[in-house]
Amino acid sequence: MTNDTVPVRVDAEEGPTAPQAPSLRHILHAHQAWLEGKEAGKRAELRGVTLKEPLSGANLSKAALRRVTWLDTDISGSDFSRAVLQEVDLRRSTMTGINLLEAEMISSRFDLGWLGGASFCDAQLYTCSFRSADLDGSRWMQALMRQCQFQQSRMRKASFHHAQMFDCQFAGCELDEAVFYRARGQLCSFLAAAMPAANFMHAQMQSCEFARCDLSRARFQNASLRYSDFGRADLRHCDFRGAQLRGADFSRAVLSETRFADADLFAADLRGADLTGARELTREQLMRARTDTTTTLPNGSRGPYIRFSGAEKPAARQPEDLD
Repeated sequence: MTNDTVPVRVDAEEGPTAPQAPSLRHILHAHQAWLEGKEAGKRAELRGVTLKEPLSGANLSKAALRRVTWLDTDISGSDFSRAVLQEVDLRRSTMTGINLLEAEMISSRFDLGWLGGASFCDAQLYTCSFRSADLDGSRWMQALMRQCQFQQSRMRKASFHHAQMFDCQFAGCELDEAVFYRARGQLCSFLAAAMPAANFMHAQMQSCEFARCDLSRARFQNASLRYSDFGRADLRHCDFRGAQLRGADFSRAVLSETRFADADLFAADLRGADLTGARELTREQLMRARTDTTTTLPNGSRGPYIRFSGAEKPAARQPEDLD
């Protein structure tokens, strides 16, 4: 063990004669001194303990927490930047405004927690769980997330600029106006998530699942969405201009009034899709996609699309449709 750490352990076999571990307040005081470079300071290392004390606004930057249980507590506004959180259990805790900048989190649990406005920028998260958590306004810029669980969480206006996500689960989440600008995702599931007005501009979300999502008014300009599943999704008034949609599944999706200028639709599945009023589609795009008798084409007619039929042109809108 290095001299710059203060380990705290609980061992039931040691009995009542075991030396008393330093209090958490004492550890925090010593840790603050260590952060300030003072000779008497010691880095905080909490290991194998169960904590009950609320510590709103505490400074645990660069601390190490391993196998710590800290349920139903209040650590809102605390600083865990560059800290290590391994197998930390913070379920049902209040963590609004918490700072986890550049933190490393492994197999930690934040389920049912309140993390509004929390910062995970540049953090690394592996197999962490945020099920049914409140993450409104949270920030994940340039974060790395692998096999993390967010099912049924509320993440409205969350920011994922330049984030990297692999095999993460967002099923049933509320992601209204969330921003995934230049994010990179693979094998992620957003099944049945509510994502109206989400921003995926320049994102790379390949082989991801968006089936049954509400993505109305979402922006996908210049995004790469190859082989992703949008089956039965609500994609009304979306913007796919310049998007890579090769092999994407839009079967039975609603794509009315959606823009497709310069989008790559090679082998995209539009069977059963509603393209009523879809704009900027060309005959070449529709010829390269898969349509059938259940496809509703931009002019309101039934497919499959036939070259030179003019069905790629949306029907003229009535004045009341322009309001």
